[in-house]
Amino acid sequence: MNKRSIINEKLNIMQRCYEERDPANLDLIYDTFFGSSGPAVLIGTDGGAWFRTRERIDGLFTYDWLHWGQVTIDPWGFTITENGPYSLVRVKGLLDFHQGRAWDMDILMLFEEERGLSEDGSSDGLSEKGLVCRLMQFKIPRNVLQPVVIVNRDPAEMDKYRAEQADLRALTAAKAGAGLPAGLAALLRQKLADLRPDLADIDLPEDQLMIWSPGTGTDAGGLADAGGLRCFFFACTGLCTRETTGDVLPFRMVGTGSWDGENISVIDSEFSHPFVSALG
Repeated sequence: MNKRSIINEKLNIMQRCYEERDPANLDLIYDTFFGSSGPAVLIGTDGGAWFRTRERIDGLFTYDWLHWGQVTIDPWGFTITENGPYSLVRVKGLLDFHQGRAWDMDILMLFEEERGLSEDGSSDGLSEKGLVCRLMQFKIPRNVLQPVVIVNRDPAEMDKYRAEQADLRALTAAKAGAGLPAGLAALLRQKLADLRPDLADIDLPEDQLMIWSPGTGTDAGGLADAGGLRCFFFACTGLCTRETTGDVLPFRMVGTGSWDGENISVIDSEFSHPFVSALG
């Protein structure tokens, strides 16, 4: 079975779970995407919503099913960027509260290959489940036009951002000597400056980067080799200033890249602001 078919099967299960809205499906959706191997992170649409434990991920899905509007996704309506054992998948969806209240929605997923073994213990291609989701982010594409978190106008939002900073720094402290975080942070700052010239004062410390690689969780010291390049994927949070208004906004970037020990390349990435509004 190829990757597109595996992802299609998983998305069909996601669509079914969002239609049935039954907490009894929590095991089904968790096992379908995250399984039991290694770390998983789920990022919600609100500010500061990083969920890394099974309990908190279950809580987010339960809230969605009990309180959100209708979520519709096209199980074949996704794009995929492959990078060694990793795939960055973008899924289009719609969040509909009816009565004229509907939002376009993206779901970003970072998958890692799960390899099967033949009888002699050698790799035998993708396993039965094939792909394990290491990161899932729900994102409202229209959030550039809707109200966003403005930390310099709301002390409570600044407190939430500081809590997120502390959380990420505690998780990434073990990578301080790996060599990759500093170079990747600098590259992402430059990439964002080129992508969004309307943003200034881009603040993305290296200790707010989470970097994954096969078999090592969030430890960047043992990256997978693919054609001489070591592959990884990442998620980070930072601050920037909108020049036209002076608003200070948190941002997130997720993506995948490669590193040869000296040169870093970002293969694909996604930028967003946390979304805040009365979604229900």
